[in-house]
Amino acid sequence: MKMKSALWDKIGHMSVVEMDVPEPKRNEVKIKIAYCGICDNDPQIINGGYPILQPPMTMGHEYTGTIVEVGEDVTTCKIGDRVVANMHAFCGACHYCHNGMEHFCENMTFATGAFADYATVAATAVTKIPDSMTFEQAALAEPLSAAIHGMDILQMSAGKSVIIYGGAAIAQMYIMLAHRAGASKIFMVDPVEEKRKMALKCGANLVIDPASQSVKEIVAEETNGYGVDYCIDVSGSIENAEECVEIVAKCGRILYAASYDFGDRPMNLNLFTARCEKELSIVTSQQSPYSFDRAVALMENMDMRHLITGIYDLDCLDEALENVFTGKTIRVLIRP
Repeated sequence: MKMKSALWDKIGHMSVVEMDVPEPKRNEVKIKIAYCGICDNDPQIINGGYPILQPPMTMGHEYTGTIVEVGEDVTTCKIGDRVVANMHAFCGACHYCHNGMEHFCENMTFATGAFADYATVAATAVTKIPDSMTFEQAALAEPLSAAIHGMDILQMSAGKSVIIYGGAAIAQMYIMLAHRAGASKIFMVDPVEEKRKMALKCGANLVIDPASQSVKEIVAEETNGYGVDYCIDVSGSIENAEECVEIVAKCGRILYAASYDFGDRPMNLNLFTARCEKELSIVTSQQSPYSFDRAVALMENMDMRHLITGIYDLDCLDEALENVFTGKTIRVLIRP
């Protein structure tokens, strides 16, 4: 049996091709894909900026759909279940799995890519979604789970100020989570007008265009010179990452949660300022399997479909990617 699939066949290029439908192995399920989101990192990956991933491969990991086949020994889910899935599967037996760090599993396996009609994944990696939740909404679970994990690491307290660099879907989710956590003032920085407008809808109090405004001057004015209590960078810009140290308050906390393309330029992290002048806490986040269930539960009471700014058929992948490359989209979904 054949299916359509978006194959990343070489650096900078993807093609929609016909390939065999994957079959579930032991402890795996096969999912009929309803939607798969184009991740903020996908353009960077396609252009070769993520060395651990190399073509050829089928991409797509922010997906949702219906289980249509189960492999041997699968007992936790069944045919007909509506699910979202984590692209990673964990062994449960290595050093990291035994210490609550499954996302660093030494024997990690990956799901087949979901820019396709079907994908297979470990049964332990799927989370059921309620019948009341649309597939469009569920397709946002993966980035939301990453944002929830980042907030866990940041340990934000209510009544404090925060600035978020970046305006794509995960940045907007951080704004919504910060608002939900009781932040006193939420700043957002992004050069794209559409993203700044979305940030205001998501709960930001003040949006800044770094192309025409000074972030440092505005933050200083709005905080009486003390700086923001928390800084979250999901922009992927080295300049923004460096600026975080300058604008955060003494004893503040910085979360770096982006994939940075350093190229030939190293990041200039001023450790003297970070340690001696401000005593900052600097943390990073990736993703945790424990936040998927929480993301689905949260979305039952927090509709995020306004973050979806485009839905394209798989055959129109080139057009979808072209729009994403402009940097003006929030979240684009692919529909097989």
